[in-house]
Formats: sequence, structure tokens, C-alpha cells
Amino acid sequence: METIDSKEVALDIAKRVTALRLQRAWTREVLAEQSGVNVYTLKHFERTGQISLHRLVAISNALEVSTEVERLFKP
Repeated sequence: METIDSKEVALDIAKRVTALRLQRAWTREVLAEQSGVNVYTLKHFERTGQISLHRLVAISNALEVSTEVERLFKP
């Protein structure tokens, strides 16, 4: 069974979120306002990939990609 590097996956998700934010021409401040996640938390997430699950869900809701998050572990 192949193992994956969790840090690498987290950084990849952060890069995808950043790309979605930029596609909308949103600043971190706008995403923070739309998601209810502190702007400093967003900055940290985009840089490191580290964020709590409930904050990631809030961000995905704001970016209208929450169905992708919901599908992660569905049977």
C-alpha cells in the first residue's frame, strides 16, 4: 500500500484554495469575511497547509466547493 506525505497533501490543498481565491480576484481579507476565518489563519494556511477541519470546511463553503470536501470519505 502506497503512503502519502501528509505535509505535501496539505500544501497542495492550500495551493488549490489559494488558486480558487485568486480566480475570484479575492484578497485574503475578502475570503476571511466570506468564510468567517481570521485573515491571519488564512495566511498561515496558504503558507503551511495547516488548518483545522472546521475552518477548511468554512473556506470551502465560501468558495462554493463544499461538495468536494463532503465527498472525501463517503462510501
